Formats: sequence, structure tokens, C-alpha cells
Amino acid sequence: MEEIIASNDPELLRHFILTVGVVSNHGNWFSKDNMNKELIVLAQSYDWLLFLTDEGLAEFIYDIVLSKKSKVQAAKKAFHNSYSANKKKNSFLNYIAI
Repeated sequence: MEEIIASNDPELLRHFILTVGVVSNHGNWFSKDNMNKELIVLAQSYDWLLFLTDEGLAEFIYDIVLSKKSKVQAAKKAFHNSYSANKKKNSFLNYIAI
């Protein structure tokens, strides 16, 4: 992964996807001695997991999902396309991965 990122090769970067899972940090995902089954599944499904507090999740919703700022409109559109009733594919993850 580091080699691809550091290469500055547009062809390598064009096909590079880094998946990121965003989950709330309620503290029930794992304990000191045991990972919860859901966390094990998530860890196998994503390259990175970001744990957000309720405040952080609310800030994400406010800053991206509800924003009217032009600089975040592509992310907002990708999020809405990914989590709508007529969802075809998860383009939000593709957007943030590139």
C-alpha cells in the first residue's frame, strides 16, 4: 500500500481502493480480552475502521450530509447515492477511498 501511494503513478493510484468503515464508539465493540463478533466481521471487511464518538458522528452528518458548502458536494452526493432507498452500489466508500 505504501509503495502504491508513494509511487505517484496515476495508473496504480487509479485502481487503488482503501476501504474505511465508520462506526460509533459506544465501547461495546471490544473489551481488553475479547473482540465482539461484529467487530471481527467489520475488521475483515474494511482496511481501516474509524471509531467516532456520538459528537463526531453528529459533526460528520452536519459537515457533510447536511452541508450546502460546494467543496463537500461530491462527498454529500456519494453518501446520498449510497444510502438511499434505490441504492445500487456504495459509491460513498469509493469516493472516500480514492
